[in-house]
Order: sequence, then C-alpha cells, then structure tokens
Amino acid sequence: MIGHTSKVDPASRSTQCDVIVYDENETPKLETGDLRRFFPVETVYGVGEIKSVVEAKRFEETLDKLSKVKRMRVDPPPIVYPTKPTHMVMQFFQLHQAFVDEGFDRRAAARMAYDVFEHSTQNIVTFLVCERIEFNGGDNLSSLMKRIVSASPGGDEQFAMRHNMILSIEDGYQSYFHGHGIPTTYPRVLNEKLGMSAATGVRIVDANDRNDHIIAFLGDIASALGNAMIFPFNVSSYINVEATNIGW
Repeated sequence: MIGHTSKVDPASRSTQCDVIVYDENETPKLETGDLRRFFPVETVYGVGEIKSVVEAKRFEETLDKLSKVKRMRVDPPPIVYPTKPTHMVMQFFQLHQAFVDEGFDRRAAARMAYDVFEHSTQNIVTFLVCERIEFNGGDNLSSLMKRIVSASPGGDEQFAMRHNMILSIEDGYQSYFHGHGIPTTYPRVLNEKLGMSAATGVRIVDANDRNDHIIAFLGDIASALGNAMIFPFNVSSYINVEATNIGW
C-alpha cells in the first residue's frame, strides 16, 4: 500500500514524506481531524521524495532528510522480531539462533540480531524521484554525488544511513555497487572477504533514449521493497502513561 503524510516512531519524532510504502494489514489507521495520516515506523517498507525540478542545494537537503528517516529505525523496536517478508523473517531467526548457539540468552540474541548498520534490509528503503536536477556549473549526477560523498562525515555507520536510490528522469539513476561492480541498492553490504559489512561505491546509470535508467530503478526498487523487513506495531510504546506500582 502507498500513502503520503507523516511517519512517527515511539520517541515522537516525525517527518513529512511525499510517499510512504507500508503494509496495509499491519498498519493501524492513525488520522487527525484534518485528514493527516501517521504511519508507525515499524510497519513502513519505504519512504520516497517526489519532486519536479530540484536545485543542487535542495537536492542535498532532501538526501539529508532521507537519511534522518533511516535513523528512526536505529533504536530497536519494542518487539524486535520481524513479521514480513517471510524469507527475511527466516534469515533474522537464523541469525538470532546463531547468537543463541554462542551462549547468549534469547532476549540478548534478538537485540544483537537487530542491527540496521550491519543488516540494511532491517531498515527503511529511501529514494528520491524527480524530473531533473539543476546542477551548478558543469556538474552532472555523477560529479555531484562524488562531491556529496567526499564532503560527508566519514565512517561506515554514517554511510549506512544514506538513501538507497535516486532517479532523475532527465539525468540518470544512482544506486551503489560492491565487489567487482556488482549492483546493489544498499550503501553498506556484507563484504565476504572482511567478514563484516562495509561501505559500497556509487553507481550511475546515465539517462538515454532506451530508458535504461528508469528500468534499472524500477527493478531495484521492487527488489529492495520486497526484501525490507517490517516489525509488529506496539501501541503502548507510543503512549506515556503515569502509573504507581504497589508491592504486595
């Protein structure tokens, strides 16, 4: 299901979003009198910004906004066991069991298995779609992204919070690559040689008459959303209730 308005988390942070891809069956209807709808962070698959023409400065601001969306998933949800999709749920429980086999209790193992810095599919898929970008000087999508990446704070964890995809109809498509040019939609993926996740490189598909960039985006976003995990919504985590505990 696709909607638009605000996304919230238990810490009461929220952000206005153009497009929110969420699970209709797992998401409660939280709506104000003026028909603004709110979506709990746990049940959101993806968040997108849809623009017409984007100036270079606004472009960077939009990417920063998408990064903040991803940070809403850094803290583990009240219930850390994912509910969908089935194949990723199985992957999570395999990881969970591996920690149990190492001697951790099940609760600790679940908290260790949840780590959006190491496992990108546990986080929200974020993307920008626009008609075109107004570049400064002789910039293009490739040079602009290289400058943004080089000017950003270092560290793999910072990189993990980056957007997944950018599609400019007139300029091209940006995602990532790892290894020897293997395409990916994730800014940080598992490096088999290192035995840990590591930052990926920036991949550009230039716009052309065959619309290769649009085809690449459609294929990648379908795959990324299909692998994105969602978690149970727990209404009590959004409500602050003052109570007194009485011992017997």
